[in-house]
Amino acid sequence: MSERLKGKIGIVTGAGSGIGRACAIALAGEGAQVALVGRRRDRVEEVAHEIGDSAFAIPADISRTSEIEGLLDQTVRRFGRLNFLLNNAGVLHIGNAEQITEEGAFFDQESSHLERSASHYLRLNLSAARRLLRV
Repeated sequence: MSERLKGKIGIVTGAGSGIGRACAIALAGEGAQVALVGRRRDRVEEVAHEIGDSAFAIPADISRTSEIEGLLDQTVRRFGRLNFLLNNAGVLHIGNAEQITEEGAFFDQESSHLERSASHYLRLNLSAARRLLRV
C-alpha cells in the first residue's frame, strides 16, 4: 500500500459500483480515508467492508439537498475534516429523452426533451457537487 494520500480525507459519491467503487478502493489503497456515498446501502456497505477501517458507508442520494448536509456532517464527525470530493454519482436512464418525467428535473413546460434530460443530469452532477463543497 502506498502512502501518497495518507492523512487525506475524501468523499466518493457513486461508490457502490463501477467507477466510483474502483476509485474508492484505489484512493484507500493510496492511504486516504474515504466516506463512501451511494443510494444502495448494501452496495456501499459491501465496498466499505472490502476496504476496511479506512472507509465507511453513507447511504444517501445526493440529488436530495436534505441528504447532503447529513453526509458532510457524518464525514467530519468520523474523520475530523474533509480534503477532497470525488463526485462520481450518476444516473442511468434506459429509454429515450421523451420518456423522462418531470419528477426530479428542473424545467418548464416549454422545455424540449433534450433540455429536460440535460437539466436532470446537470442538477445531479453540478448542483450536488456545489452543495457538497459549500461554494
